[in-house]
Amino acid sequence: MEMLAEDRKYFEDFARLAHEQQARLEDYYIQIQRSLRNEKGGVTSLRPNELHGLQLALAHIQPDESCLILGCGCGVEAGWLLANGVKNLTGLDVAEGLLATCEKTLGIKTIRGDMRKTGLPEKAFDVVITHRSLHHMFYPFQALEEFARISRRKVMILDEPVRSWLKATFRRFSKERIISAANIYEYQFVREDVHRYMAFNGFEVAATSRYWETMQSLKANRLLNAFAPRAGNRFSAIYRRFGAGQKG
Repeated sequence: MEMLAEDRKYFEDFARLAHEQQARLEDYYIQIQRSLRNEKGGVTSLRPNELHGLQLALAHIQPDESCLILGCGCGVEAGWLLANGVKNLTGLDVAEGLLATCEKTLGIKTIRGDMRKTGLPEKAFDVVITHRSLHHMFYPFQALEEFARISRRKVMILDEPVRSWLKATFRRFSKERIISAANIYEYQFVREDVHRYMAFNGFEVAATSRYWETMQSLKANRLLNAFAPRAGNRFSAIYRRFGAGQKG
């Protein structure tokens, strides 16, 4: 797909500003995200059509397992998991303001950190979860490697966008951009590539699902998922460390 002129200008300006600040491109991008996320205050609620991945994850979390939510924001995912019986939760995010809100609202421990390089010890948590955050990373596969490093048992990649010919065709005709109005990049995943990468890092697929999540009504989502789920625009996957056993 050809790069639109406005996207090219964005990347050129982005590289220039990063150079002026003597920052690596990906580190400068994280700085931008941190600023934007603090200014906006974060997502404060989940729509019903944004729960598909969390519902899949819930069936694979044992009561005694420690869980780290990467890109936790102000805690909407953590709040949902707490309400559904998952108690041993920690949140990690780049934005200090969102973490403060998360701690104050939910009373859970939080860590300020970058998903690509958390600084946490190897196998620090039983379960590592990211929900609707990984596709904002410039180098998401670098983050996946870190997820695998710090997880003792499971990695859960939830509600991420899927690359598909249908979406590519729509974007070509609509001239929809890969850069949002907030200057946030959106990576489009090939699900099988994620599976292979996680296998190289010692994890196998325990459960996976592909489905539609549109900005339209729940009824539209139900119709699309009833007749064409395999062409869906989102996927979730639960990965289990090799040799961790079949339970969960």
